[in-house]
Amino acid sequence: MKSRNLFFLINGPIWIAIVLYTFSIGFYRYYNRNLDPLTPLAIKFGITNSFVIISWLLANFYLFYSYLVPQYFFNNRKPHFWILTIFHVLILGPTLISFIQYIAGLFLGIAVIFPFNFEMINLREFLLHWLYWLVLTFICGFLGFIFKLAFISFKNEQLKKELQIRNHLNEIRVMKAKLNPHFLFNTINNIDTLIQSRPTIASAALSKLSDILRYMVYETENELISIYTEIENLEKYIDLEKLRLINPGSVSFASTIKRDFAVPPLIFFPFVENSFKHSNLNAANQKLQISIREDNNSLIFECLNTINEKTQDSNFKGVGMELAKKRLDLLYPNRHKLSIKKENNEFHVSLKIDLNL
Repeated sequence: MKSRNLFFLINGPIWIAIVLYTFSIGFYRYYNRNLDPLTPLAIKFGITNSFVIISWLLANFYLFYSYLVPQYFFNNRKPHFWILTIFHVLILGPTLISFIQYIAGLFLGIAVIFPFNFEMINLREFLLHWLYWLVLTFICGFLGFIFKLAFISFKNEQLKKELQIRNHLNEIRVMKAKLNPHFLFNTINNIDTLIQSRPTIASAALSKLSDILRYMVYETENELISIYTEIENLEKYIDLEKLRLINPGSVSFASTIKRDFAVPPLIFFPFVENSFKHSNLNAANQKLQISIREDNNSLIFECLNTINEKTQDSNFKGVGMELAKKRLDLLYPNRHKLSIKKENNEFHVSLKIDLNL
């Protein structure tokens, strides 16, 4: 959520609540119960008094929200903050609003707080008035304090998430730098062996390698790419890996995506690469099955491979897999389900991403 939207989300309800509260106590009844509400003086007083109350309540809220909390509470000046808060709530706040209302009453010719003849002051009503504004001062200050805490906490959480994403993107770049040369060297060696014997296949493989390198260098810098682009390059990657296999038919890839939507680049590559790495597809009865489909507005990726006997006890969740999991957590929080299972001699990865925004 953008800061501007969050600001209005926090401040909008405060404005609405203050306006509704002010008009709920009426234009005139709180201080002048005997004043005829239909007289011009009553209407003038009601409008003036409502404007004064609304302005004061908002000023009191923003005093805490925009000044006291950021300038004192979050700047290691908490003792000053609490001293100013107590002084404002107990003395300054009720005094200011009483004085402002009294001045407004003088201009209108109405005794707002007490009669103009100070000998007729009703001490009980005056104390009730003071207590009333003391409570409102405290409530507005407390709301300003709480809402500012919420706003700053949310902003800090956003900054933390942005830093995590940046750090994770750096990790992805490091991962690419480490893993891509390994794939590159193997593919070049495979193409080299085909140049003399099967030049047509070697040429097609070289073209696919060029496309993948272009994809790795340029497309992966974007936050999102077309699902078709991701699938196309994944298929090229699989075809190049199959060059080294005696039985390429042991690898199957199926995609039934029928509409275009955006996904992060290389979202499936770590799982497929891991499957090739830990398989012995040149041995008998070995397989690697990869599928991508859409079901009920969810993107579903599945990868199942038999496990090389030499790697049965090894750790399948290497650096690439851990980075892939972190990336999914950052990009699709509460919108994806990743299942990684090892059963008997099979390794199964299932990823479901909710495409609803």
